[in-house]
Amino acid sequence: MAKHRKPKIPPLQGQAASNLPVRWVDSTSEPAPPDTPTTATWGSRQSTNAPQIGEPDTAEGYSASAPELAHRFLSGKLKLRLAPIGLLIPVGWLAVVAWMFQQDNAAGLLQTWSGMKWFLLKSLLLGVACLTAGAVLLCLRWLASRTAGDAT
Repeated sequence: MAKHRKPKIPPLQGQAASNLPVRWVDSTSEPAPPDTPTTATWGSRQSTNAPQIGEPDTAEGYSASAPELAHRFLSGKLKLRLAPIGLLIPVGWLAVVAWMFQQDNAAGLLQTWSGMKWFLLKSLLLGVACLTAGAVLLCLRWLASRTAGDAT
């Protein structure tokens, strides 16, 4: 098999750099001469949504306590969506189960089948508790929306 060699590029012979042709990256158009001004339009506009001086602040403040947050949640000012609850419940369950696994493993309780069964039972009971809490929250939200719909 023949060896392949890279072809050598012949050096420039006697040509100065200023005599070489200029190649532009965008070959479809040539750049503007340096003395031609560029066009730019500057407009003044308000780039913030902060209230002006004397304008009333219409944004609602944060809840100061847990009961106020629960009231805002149940009155419909804060919407409960299924996706965040559906994500937070399994992630929280997994975090607590991982912590329990680490604690039981460090204590040496996972060396026997009875220890493993006890760990699995604790994990299952915690999962049932998390699902029950999520169902209760969804039922409370559903009841609050029905009550608000009946009042109008």
